[in-house]
Amino acid sequence: RLVPCRVTNSILVDTPVSNPKLSTALRHAVDTGCRVVNISMGNPLLGDSDTGRGVDLAYEAGVIVVAAAGNITGEVTFPGRYSRTITAGGVTPTLRPWRGGSCGPRVDVCGPATEVFRADWNRRTAPPSVVYGHRNGSGTSYATAFVSGLAALWTAWWGDELDRIYDEPWQRIEAFRLCLRDSAGVPAGVGLTWKEESHGTGVVDAGQLLQSPLPR
Repeated sequence: RLVPCRVTNSILVDTPVSNPKLSTALRHAVDTGCRVVNISMGNPLLGDSDTGRGVDLAYEAGVIVVAAAGNITGEVTFPGRYSRTITAGGVTPTLRPWRGGSCGPRVDVCGPATEVFRADWNRRTAPPSVVYGHRNGSGTSYATAFVSGLAALWTAWWGDELDRIYDEPWQRIEAFRLCLRDSAGVPAGVGLTWKEESHGTGVVDAGQLLQSPLPR
């Protein structure tokens, strides 16, 4: 089940309006019993205390927060720059690092981020109507949604086993991070263009992730 929360009309978390609302949304996700949170927005400059407290609350409750690395900016954006989030960078269809994505040591793994097939719509005035269609999209938001889906899949795959093995809720998050990073792979032929300190341990692999044993 999905719990959508809209906190702003922008992809940026840089206004007095969006900052506290993002924190409120994180608290709502925790109170609602969400196991995974997807955040495809960010601030390229500074993290704010409200969002930081929201991320801390989710982490301590065992809620996996997956955040986008960001686009265009050289540095990973907040909240993806927080150490308690899982941060997704981007690759092209040929599995090479996407130049439009932010990168740095806070990136955990990469996922699809350009030429992603997506739904679309347009509003027509004569006659008034909405036309639905599709087009290609780009951005680390797509990679973030992909990693969030893997987090939900991994959580469902292990089920009650996670609660049995890990005494502290936050340990589930670090177990997922370890399995995710260990199961990701650097594609053959990429060579020196892939740097772990910039793009994480590799491209996500759902099959390998589910085969990874839980750390104890």
